[in-house]
Amino acid sequence: MGNRISRMKLLLFVVIFAIVTAVVGCSDNSTGSEDNNTETNKGGNSEGADNENSEEPIEISTLQPYWGDMPDEDGPLFKKIEEIMNADISPQFVQGPNMMDKVNVTLSSGQLPEILVVFMGNQPSIINAIRAGAFWDVGSYLDDYPNLKGSRDEIRDSNISVDGKVWALYHKDSIAREGFNMREDWLNNLGLEQPKTIDELYNVLKAFTYDDPDQNGKDDTLGLATVLSQNAGNIPAAFKFMISKFGAPNNYKVEDGKFIPDFTTEEYRETMKFFKKLYDEGIMNQDFTYAKLDQVLQMVRNDEAGVWMGNMDQIWDPLFDINPDAKMLAFSDLEGPNYQYAKLGYWSTLMFPKSSVETEEELHKILAGLDRLAAPENKEFRSFGIEGVNYELQNDEHVFIEETTSRTLENLGQIFMTDVEVVYEGKPEYIVKQLKAIQENEEDPGLIGDPSTGIISDTKNKLGNELQTMIGDAVSQYIIGDIDDAGFDQVIEDWRAAGGDQMLKEFEEAYKNK
Repeated sequence: MGNRISRMKLLLFVVIFAIVTAVVGCSDNSTGSEDNNTETNKGGNSEGADNENSEEPIEISTLQPYWGDMPDEDGPLFKKIEEIMNADISPQFVQGPNMMDKVNVTLSSGQLPEILVVFMGNQPSIINAIRAGAFWDVGSYLDDYPNLKGSRDEIRDSNISVDGKVWALYHKDSIAREGFNMREDWLNNLGLEQPKTIDELYNVLKAFTYDDPDQNGKDDTLGLATVLSQNAGNIPAAFKFMISKFGAPNNYKVEDGKFIPDFTTEEYRETMKFFKKLYDEGIMNQDFTYAKLDQVLQMVRNDEAGVWMGNMDQIWDPLFDINPDAKMLAFSDLEGPNYQYAKLGYWSTLMFPKSSVETEEELHKILAGLDRLAAPENKEFRSFGIEGVNYELQNDEHVFIEETTSRTLENLGQIFMTDVEVVYEGKPEYIVKQLKAIQENEEDPGLIGDPSTGIISDTKNKLGNELQTMIGDAVSQYIIGDIDDAGFDQVIEDWRAAGGDQMLKEFEEAYKNK
């Protein structure tokens, strides 16, 4: 079908749009009855759409990012947002890569919009502005707005809080995306099952390397393909996920008010030994310290490696193009401590400057409009746009009339403050498995946060990357055999002396007030 979304576009739509615009998931359970969804205590709306729109539209200026073509503020999608919010919106769009530079310039100028989109809302410049009194403490008002409140949770609120308060609405990002993508057909060829323990995982990786899992009679396969992750301080991409399976903390654990780094624990050391064994036995790629991400992913896509550990929502369509019989599993669980590490769980945020939103009444009107936009009855609009204009229903599936609609929704949807909705409609089997595994992680009772998230440390701001890289480099050196346990112990001491201990002290002091 000419206009039907391709598999890759469907995945991009779900992963990017569900994260960035974060549509309502399981909304019936989180927002109550339909009557409650149309009733707002403080926002100036009474029951029913007629009364909601009987007031004059509120004027709202925004500063928000876009990617690709400039959004059309005169188009039907934008007009529908204004209609639902009962607002006259004056947006200033900024190209995504330049957004935070523009935010910082705008903060300095003092000429702020009513709604300010901020990436990763606990950056130092934003925290300084919060402490200077620039923004509303939005968290204290959310009890009045069930649709906005229903999409929030304790871990994310803790991650974004500053000085114990929540100053922003946030777009939910997947809080635990990491896990295994594993060749299910290779398991079947070898008579193996999905591994349930670390020992079984090792046996699968070894068999994928040495037991001809593709049954072509050649020694041309590898168990694990990985690469160094710069975002994690140059440790292998799979390493941070695997230390959770051994039971190490999420970056730090707090005991008697003291912060204990993960790399000082025995569980972390056991993970290093596990990876060293994989490396020594040729079960993982020997070039992991200098390989590029695309090269490593290509090993899996080219039918050469059987397991990717890291973010599960990878695109494997090229693999199925060359091998239509290939099958891919996605899962995170192993028996044992088996924590799921909670990441930040949000990406962009909405903040409300006091210099432009001057009264509580104005704030309530804006929040009421956003709450209406987040209501369950607008879920289909947030996901697909306007029927007959942006999409058509064909065989109970949404088919975009124009391929650019998903990007337009992504750009305009920066003010969609709702829960994550996972859409399985029309997705290939392997993508459905990925999305379900990520959703299971979201709901996992073993989900644990990083106690340092949201804490401001001057030493971390100055030396954090350098300190993180010291440990990451040592992990790689340990895996390839350049240093032993004594050498790693020495690196820990060097880390402490280079500012690590000072950073921990600052964490501990700030943690008391978090």
